[in-house]
Amino acid sequence: MGKYGLDVTNPADFNLLTQPISSPSVAARGFVKPYSTFPSGASLAQALRPFPQFNGVNDQYERDGNTWYDALQVKVTKRFGYGLSGGLGYTWAKDLGTVSSTGTYTTAIPIQDPTLPPKSQKSYLAIDEPQMLNFYFNYEVPRAGFAQSGWKAALFSGWTLDGIFHYQSGFPIEVPTSTSTLDSVTFANQTASNSNYVFANRVAGQPLFLHSLNNHSVNPYTTFFLNPAAWANPAPGTYSTSKPYYGDFRGPRYPSEQLGFGKAYTIKEGVKFSLRADFFNVFNRWAYPGLNVGSPFTTPQHNSDGSIANGFGYLGNSISNAGGNFAPRSGEIVARILF
Repeated sequence: MGKYGLDVTNPADFNLLTQPISSPSVAARGFVKPYSTFPSGASLAQALRPFPQFNGVNDQYERDGNTWYDALQVKVTKRFGYGLSGGLGYTWAKDLGTVSSTGTYTTAIPIQDPTLPPKSQKSYLAIDEPQMLNFYFNYEVPRAGFAQSGWKAALFSGWTLDGIFHYQSGFPIEVPTSTSTLDSVTFANQTASNSNYVFANRVAGQPLFLHSLNNHSVNPYTTFFLNPAAWANPAPGTYSTSKPYYGDFRGPRYPSEQLGFGKAYTIKEGVKFSLRADFFNVFNRWAYPGLNVGSPFTTPQHNSDGSIANGFGYLGNSISNAGGNFAPRSGEIVARILF
């Protein structure tokens, strides 16, 4: 805007950019329609765009992004011995990039200041998981000394125990947006669903969370989890200094445990009996569903029953969806006769 003698950090100039091209105040500054059929109701900011006849130009699947993946991966395998076998895998990783995966394709991470090169906006990706641990085991229970033959051998021998365990960090939470309307005159980061994509600035020294998302001892209907004091609006006419994601601003971790046992018994030649029991989510784990992040500048609102209706970083009535993240503890027992 500088080449037109306008400064978006100046409130008067910012307001002028939002005025229609037909406004007397716009004409007083010497601005006219870029072409004769330009809509009279369109703003001065639109008139000053390089191609004012277009509201936007979509560019899909452009291959100009970068991603960086660095990891330490450890794998340990216990070969079968003394009835025991198993394995362990651990990954300590960092996913960074200027594009972020949405599951089926990638999209550009919003660039706050369009005058900066895309690589300057290198940030954590939405799929970043810094730590992941998996391990499993299978154990054949030794035959007891009193179960060497007869019905005791049939009942107490041949049992196996096994388990599968998975633990992972939570995914990053996108930085909340500010109340800035800078994008209304710069047209940066506008989408069909969100015309304001100026992030809030992170406030140094302020905790991001009021309560940990891994702590289930609070009432989720009435508890705010995110700290609004950790975020501030950028100065008028300026972009945010925040990156889209931070390594310490994450959702809940996801543990998962599965245990099972079974045995097989040969009734006679060509006929076998097997029994198998599996138990899923054995410790009845669960995690809070997705937060209603909202805006740190929104005034909190409550329903008549005391639950949160609106605000920053709350669950409210969406806690009823927690079962979607973790099914309740369950088990199944299967008996088979093979012949």
